[in-house]
Amino acid sequence: MNVTDFFGPDRWKLVQIDAESIPICVQQTISEDERDRIKIGEDGVVVKVLKARPNIIYSGLECPVKNQIDFERIKKRYEPTDLRRCSKTQSDELLDYYRELDIPSDCGLLPSLGRRRTTGWV
Repeated sequence: MNVTDFFGPDRWKLVQIDAESIPICVQQTISEDERDRIKIGEDGVVVKVLKARPNIIYSGLECPVKNQIDFERIKKRYEPTDLRRCSKTQSDELLDYYRELDIPSDCGLLPSLGRRRTTGWV
């Protein structure tokens, strides 16, 4: 079911928030054969992709966080107060505008740690 059909809003505002790691991890190819490529993505996750369809991950192989040391190392990349998470056009004036809206706001999160883009109503 479509969210608009269910909730019935005539209009809404999309607010983008970047949930990616900042800075992103170094992307590199670990190995490849005639069919597959194993690589480290921007989020540090090791994945296997088909060469014929490189934008589709068909197997996640390894997460960058396996223990407390890894967690402490990578959590710096996900600092929620980092101003780079906000849109380049975002300002105090725009934030005040969002706060005063009388229509729903759709909060779009860019992907993080191998997850696909998600959105949620706020």
